[in-house]
Amino acid sequence: MEDFGLVSIIIPTYNYGHLIHETLDCVLEGTYRNWECIVVDDGSKDNTKEVVEAYTQKDSRIRYIFQRNAGLSAARNTGIRQSKGVYIQLLDSDDLIQSDKLVTHAKYLFEHKEVDLVYSSVRYFVPGESALRYSMFTPDLPWEEEPESDLPGYWLKKLLQQNQFVVNGPLIRRGVFDQAGYFDETLTSVEDWDLWCRCLCKGLLFKKYSLPNTFALVRMHHGSMSTNKARMILNALKVRRKLDGLILSSYPAMMPHEQNELIELNRRETRNQHRMLAEIFSAEGRKLEAIVHVLQVYLPEADILGGLKAVAAILTRGQL
Repeated sequence: MEDFGLVSIIIPTYNYGHLIHETLDCVLEGTYRNWECIVVDDGSKDNTKEVVEAYTQKDSRIRYIFQRNAGLSAARNTGIRQSKGVYIQLLDSDDLIQSDKLVTHAKYLFEHKEVDLVYSSVRYFVPGESALRYSMFTPDLPWEEEPESDLPGYWLKKLLQQNQFVVNGPLIRRGVFDQAGYFDETLTSVEDWDLWCRCLCKGLLFKKYSLPNTFALVRMHHGSMSTNKARMILNALKVRRKLDGLILSSYPAMMPHEQNELIELNRRETRNQHRMLAEIFSAEGRKLEAIVHVLQVYLPEADILGGLKAVAAILTRGQL
């Protein structure tokens, strides 16, 4: 097996002792051999330590680090800072990667020095079922788009509308974190989307390279953080509030005409997300919170009449 450089696999975990053995098994079953795996235990209270240490005794490439609970982003950052690899593979402790992903992507980055991040397609799986799904939703339909351009402005436009890949999809050059920064530890979700947006504003180059047996695999279960829609939107709004400034500072990665288009798109999507939160809170009977968000939809457009009508609808019927 050829050696394309050390890959550092970063696995943050919290109370996933019942699942992390599957994730570590998939690492061990991979066809690429030059890797280290750093498991960062973010203050687990279950048997995570015992499970992981059984693996460290079998394979010295696996390391276990314990820290007081500080959140997913902080755990990932700890792992990245402790790593020695030239490439970083992020992998959550309930998810998997197919066996050829590391060798395929490490070779790609080795041969394409201009690329900063290479990623594969994602499939979702239900424990106990052999079939892989395209998405977590019904109907189960493909949602990933084939990129039409490598330009950061193209990618950022796509990401402003919808995140295009999951956190274990990319293999990332280590220098990316020096240029774009680490995970934002104030975010409790969408922290990966925030990082990808910052990378693009720095002009970093993304490439899709998805071959058979290279997929990122994401587990579908009720404990998934992605199931809390309101929390995800609230965190996304935190990111969107800083994106205008990031886009304006992105020249020459994005030219002025692109910057204006991206800023307008970000503001439009911001209003859409406030609308979604207003609908969620209204349906839950949280009228005051719904009104706060519905005003963020209409006031930026100076649509006072529309805003008053929407507020009246919430107060009288409890819904928009």
